Amino acid sequence: MKQEKLKNRGITLIALVITIIVMLILVAVTVSVALNGGLIGKTNEAVEETEKAQFIESAYLAYADLYLQKERYSNSSLITLEELTTKLINDYGYAEKITQVKTKGVADITLNPERLTLEQGKSGIITVTLGESQETTEAYVKIRGGYYKIIIEGTKVVLGEKQRQIPTGENTVAELVTESNNEKVKATVEDTNIKIEAEQDATVGDTTITVKCGTVAKEITVTITEVKSIKLNKYFIDFNKIDEKTTNLKATLVNLTGPVTWTSSKPDVATVSAIDDTSATVQLVSDGVAIIEAECEGFVAQCTVVSGGLKTASGKLYGWRGKLPRRDNLCRYDLTHGRYIRCYYGFYSLF
Repeated sequence: MKQEKLKNRGITLIALVITIIVMLILVAVTVSVALNGGLIGKTNEAVEETEKAQFIESAYLAYADLYLQKERYSNSSLITLEELTTKLINDYGYAEKITQVKTKGVADITLNPERLTLEQGKSGIITVTLGESQETTEAYVKIRGGYYKIIIEGTKVVLGEKQRQIPTGENTVAELVTESNNEKVKATVEDTNIKIEAEQDATVGDTTITVKCGTVAKEITVTITEVKSIKLNKYFIDFNKIDEKTTNLKATLVNLTGPVTWTSSKPDVATVSAIDDTSATVQLVSDGVAIIEAECEGFVAQCTVVSGGLKTASGKLYGWRGKLPRRDNLCRYDLTHGRYIRCYYGFYSLF
């Protein structure tokens, strides 16, 4: 009998130990799920959203009260931020949660130009002129350890993005900031200028850039266009190296609509006549230098034509020294006097 009692008592102790271990495991699992599963974080977020909603409701009631008072006793029903926050502090218990900050803003923003056209992959500059400085008030409400800027939009009160800290002290200077409604078109502040950059794959059409300084904002429309260009298959023709007195030029158009207009700077040296919308024939007339120009929708490409020697300013005739210029080593040509000023190819002076 005594042995049975001891045996039963031992089984009871083992069961108790097992029960305690199981309970500890369950507690550990519960805590782990709460932490790693974001249960506590989600609870904090829910509480924060509730407090934000409560503030918006209080702000709405304060705004409505001020609106009715102004409508009854004055000609203006415009509610300022300072009036609203003062009402919330005095009548709605937000004395410990609302902070008002004085900032230096501007009366106006002037942009030059007010509209900009850019090709894909190009950039441009907008000059910003700020008006006279004026003092403005910003207000922030503290909710769950963060600060939200109080903003009046028309007849609505909204909260800005959450911030860990707010500007402090008197006369904090408002910064010049930009916003773009197109992620492929960037606007960057550079001193008192705004640099607009369109990426290569920026969508063709209008983009709105908003320039802000404090509470003042100004918009500029940036029109993005396709890249346009005209290129020739030849940039230099030396008839000294060609047996024939004629040769053809071909223009390649990128986002341009022909026909191409062809002209010669010296028809007494070389003439040019169109074959079709993008091709032309160059006819040598006499020795000398001529510039053949291809133009389409304001875009221009040129080809230099030479035959015989070259004349300097003194009228002395020189021949070519070394190799002729390549496309990236073209001579500077004086169209006014119909002559080359100086030509280089590598380390060789051509005359």
